[in-house]
Amino acid sequence: MAIIKVRNPAIDLDAAEIPNLDAAKITTGTFADARMPSTVLNSNVDLTNLSATNLTSGTVPIARLGSSGTKDSTTFLRGDNTFATVSSAGLNLISSGNISGTVASLSLDNIFSSSYRNYKIIISELSTTNDSSNSQVYGRLLKYSDGSELSNNKYDWVTNGMYYSTSTGANIGNNGADNQNYFQMSNNNIDSDRAYASNYILDILNPFSTNSYTHLNIRTCSAHQDGSEFYSRYTWVRFKDNYDQGNYARGLKIYPSGGSLDNGYYRVYGYAD
Repeated sequence: MAIIKVRNPAIDLDAAEIPNLDAAKITTGTFADARMPSTVLNSNVDLTNLSATNLTSGTVPIARLGSSGTKDSTTFLRGDNTFATVSSAGLNLISSGNISGTVASLSLDNIFSSSYRNYKIIISELSTTNDSSNSQVYGRLLKYSDGSELSNNKYDWVTNGMYYSTSTGANIGNNGADNQNYFQMSNNNIDSDRAYASNYILDILNPFSTNSYTHLNIRTCSAHQDGSEFYSRYTWVRFKDNYDQGNYARGLKIYPSGGSLDNGYYRVYGYAD
């Protein structure tokens, strides 16, 4: 069949006369929707029910996530599709460490500040080199201005609790004093055997304030005499010099009444308001 080349634009050709027209030849005009296949998407407005399983690559922009809330580095996307600020309520770790070797005391300096009003300190597996009846644990706060020990007869304390002895059975023990230059963390002896080491949880209230007294609540569990005596103690301490003289604290020092400390672990937390 001969091919007739027509160069006269006035001549019309029907569809049968253009069987294999290359789409590259179509350079102007607009196709009517009726001429498009039903599976072809005309624009992004047709993507109304796209399954997320079809998103196999790329990153969804942050602007496309969440329906409300501020979208920045201080917020997170909650399960209700809202950007919200992270709550800081709870305990925030300030410092941690351990006693290695033999030391005269454990000094936790520069742990109190205006960042928190109240604090929690956990001391575990504390043992000493001394197994005598003199080996008890005392404490002093450290002065904010220079880190020196606050030992000016401004501590009042009372301790009470239960202890059990294999020789005498269960007993109740109480002790206390006022206007002391230290506070007693517990009035029982601590052991040199690490298997019977003592453990403490301290809550320190208002150490950085001059508007009220500083209070410490101390819980102790320990053993002595190779496990033949074991104790559960609660100690309340009041420090008066921060309110009376403005000597507020920035840290805490603990030390044994006899011997040295040779083992222990500590963690210091701030209570977020």
